Amino acid sequence: MTAILDFRQVIAAGSARVGGKAWNLGRLARWGFPVPRGIVIDVGAYDAVASHESVAPLIVEAAAIEARDVAIPSTQALLADIRTAIESAPLPSDISNKVDAALAQAGIDNGPVAVRSSATGEDSEKHAFAGIHESFLNVVGREAILRAVRKCFASLWTPQALAYRRRFAIPDADVRCGVVICEMITAKSASEPVAAGVAFTADPSNGQRDRIVIETVAGLGDKLVNGQETPARAIVDVVMEGFGPPQGELGALPASIAAQLTTLAWRIHWDFGEGDTPQDIEWAFDGNKIIILQTRPITALPRRTFPQIADQPTIWTNANFKEVLSGVLSPMGWSPCPVWLAPKLFDLYRLCGYAPPEGMQIIRRFEGRPYLNASALQYAGWDGWGVSPADFNVSFGGFQPEIRTPAGDPMRGRAGLRRSFAGLKLMRAIWTAPKRVPGQIDRILQRVKELRERDVSALPDAEVLQLWFSAAGPDWQPPFMLVNSIGGVWLAMARGLAAKYLPPEEIEPLLGGLMSGQGGVTSAEHAYELHDIVVRHGTSGVAFDNAIEAWLDKYGHRGFDELDIANPRWSETPEAVKELARNFGNAAHSPQSARRVHDEAQAALRALPILPRLALGWLVTRAQDGYRLREHTKSALVAVTSGVTRHFALEFGNRFAERGVLRRRDDVFMLTMSDLWALANGDWSGEGARELIEDRRKQWEAWRACDPPPDVIIETPGGTAPMVSAERAEASGHILRGLAASPGIARGQARKLRNPNEAERLRDGGVLVARSTDPGWTPLFLLARGIVIEIGGYLSHGAIVAREFGVPAVVNVRGGYDSIEDNADLVVDGNKGTVTITERCNTNGQGKCEEIQST
Repeated sequence: MTAILDFRQVIAAGSARVGGKAWNLGRLARWGFPVPRGIVIDVGAYDAVASHESVAPLIVEAAAIEARDVAIPSTQALLADIRTAIESAPLPSDISNKVDAALAQAGIDNGPVAVRSSATGEDSEKHAFAGIHESFLNVVGREAILRAVRKCFASLWTPQALAYRRRFAIPDADVRCGVVICEMITAKSASEPVAAGVAFTADPSNGQRDRIVIETVAGLGDKLVNGQETPARAIVDVVMEGFGPPQGELGALPASIAAQLTTLAWRIHWDFGEGDTPQDIEWAFDGNKIIILQTRPITALPRRTFPQIADQPTIWTNANFKEVLSGVLSPMGWSPCPVWLAPKLFDLYRLCGYAPPEGMQIIRRFEGRPYLNASALQYAGWDGWGVSPADFNVSFGGFQPEIRTPAGDPMRGRAGLRRSFAGLKLMRAIWTAPKRVPGQIDRILQRVKELRERDVSALPDAEVLQLWFSAAGPDWQPPFMLVNSIGGVWLAMARGLAAKYLPPEEIEPLLGGLMSGQGGVTSAEHAYELHDIVVRHGTSGVAFDNAIEAWLDKYGHRGFDELDIANPRWSETPEAVKELARNFGNAAHSPQSARRVHDEAQAALRALPILPRLALGWLVTRAQDGYRLREHTKSALVAVTSGVTRHFALEFGNRFAERGVLRRRDDVFMLTMSDLWALANGDWSGEGARELIEDRRKQWEAWRACDPPPDVIIETPGGTAPMVSAERAEASGHILRGLAASPGIARGQARKLRNPNEAERLRDGGVLVARSTDPGWTPLFLLARGIVIEIGGYLSHGAIVAREFGVPAVVNVRGGYDSIEDNADLVVDGNKGTVTITERCNTNGQGKCEEIQST
């Protein structure tokens, strides 16, 4: 049965019933984008025509046509017969009156309309069908409209349409045709718009993802789509605080209108492509405003990467990313990452004069979870400094495979000389950073304090937005990637020196022990101080409350999953902090126990000859200083995230809720930064915001409910992205292997925790087993006898804090979380990097443990 739908109704109908073009127009309308008035004929009419006795046998005959036969005369003749039969077949008997009524209700019954095919599977991430199926412009009158509808149906059976389906192995029955009938966009007293064209949210010529490309022609856009006219072309750079000025030619499009189009395009990029899938957007300018005619993913975007690895797959990994950006982030929390975080991953390379290709996709999401492009990072390490992919993986953590690099020593020849000079520049920056960065951090924290204390209630939205973005100014932004690397560089030198004097099994215990209990690690200090509160004041009373309040003044900007600004800070949840403190009980570790680990390592160090002993001690001290600086800088970053970003986001949440744009304040975190730009700058009234938030929240909750994707995902150069994971390593007998992150041997029952709120399970000790951790977990480290973390490297936050506390820890335990049963007896060997499962303990719901030998 055929239905005639308006754009609101196509949402419930779904793309399988109305086709991709209509489905996207419906979502555009629902989310407040300017679209033409129109109606949709669902695929029921096409089904009726295709099943007519004059058409159906011909379609059955066409099913046998193979791709290589599309161009032969007999096939061409058969396809022509199908089109003729479709254009002659009767439409459902009631469609004529339905179309009349729907056009009148939409207010487009007295003028020319566009009749546009909307096939199922069209305008999707895999298949665009761009230019394959036909549309007809300036159609006037019922009979002409119905003839154009049949022609849209017939366009599914042109040689190019059949060739496209055969090329991608799409069954004929999977492509059915809905039809969009919408008003023609024209300028006042004219028969066509002032200008029209396309906007791409990545450069389709080279795959660069940090720009928007606008192509414009005067009048109707079909001149551009059909290749009849060369368009004016302008490029707009996307930056954290908005957009750069257009570079190039705008043609008939005024600059002020181009700015509106840029904002609309970037909103569509995020609302339809989730920031990962660039969009191809058709638009028209009627002399007053931009109208969006269509959006679809760019399906053939060139893969932008280092040319030397263009023939290799892209390796996506969540290694180390899990502890920084864990789980499914809110839209507001994720949306700055591809614009701000991705370019910063190459800051060190630029500092050393090495320029990677701009606009690569360095981070993206699978099922809402963030991943890093390990292929690009491995190659940059090799080409920039001569670091092998294997060494990169050791420092970075994770289970990703290695890319192929050219044979030979990368430090030889002219290229080796270049890499050596880059290394010298890096060492110079590393040497001076400890003197420079603390002052920068002090200025950051002062800036955060000033911004937090400033009264912005009387400021217009746009000024508040600019004030917010001023927090990320380059004058005071610390070099985060530089401080991330300092400890690792010095430690690598220490490891190389130690290898000349010690057997391999003694190196990691010595280095890890020397870094234990040295103090000054910010992420460890807040745990020590919280434990000290319990020791001195107990877990209740006025003194306890006052001490917690003082602790929150110092550390309240931290929290669980703290880099997602949607998550509350400790200062906003003081009762949760008090409950965490009450779980401390008798901590398994203290500054004294960590110091004992350090003293044992010092004794081992004294057994070495005097010169290597002094050199090794000096290198380890530099490494530990680097780790202290890293954790202090991370705390400053969180102060910006919570002290400024969350503060201003909630300010906008209050404003938009008071105006009725949002239902409640915290809905602001279901918007992206592009949405917020548009609202704050007056480019969007907020119409459709509630519906967008409702739909986005459903997607967010669905992602959170589903099982996480594999830790490593391989994407082939062909453009498809199969979810192929690296093989999960099973336990070798009852031994799991990882990286020795913190020395010592611990025994205890496994306590598998999903988040730090389950701290009570560690009250009586046990081995903490987690998929990943962030600074919000560190108070729990004091409670654990040992630590097993599935994801992470030697330089990860969890490893650094475990060493400071002197807690035996093994990280990067492949498949560890799923391989270890809760309450199993474990031996954590932080010297060798092994976890031994000695028994499993099943309660069977009866509170009694049954010991089962591991196999």
